[in-house]
Amino acid sequence: MSRRSTRDADELLVEARIVARLLGIRLLTIDASVIVVPAQLNGRAAGDMSAPRAIGAGLAAAERLLGDGAASLAASRDRRRRQAPDRLAAQALTK
Repeated sequence: MSRRSTRDADELLVEARIVARLLGIRLLTIDASVIVVPAQLNGRAAGDMSAPRAIGAGLAAAERLLGDGAASLAASRDRRRRQAPDRLAAQALTK
């Protein structure tokens, strides 16, 4: 059994096509296929790599961080919208 066939279950295939046009004229087409597999590090590794992690093990934490970032961005936008009338009034006074 080849090394490749034993890892097929852990692989993710990403296929993409990018088309660049200018004024409706096709200038460039890029077709890409990328296979994403878990890294196998030999020798020293950064961080704690003592136990292998399942694919997607960090997805819950990533989802939480993205949610936190989205909430922070929304709060920032709300503050900015509330402050906008105050800034407009201040600008009117300085003119």
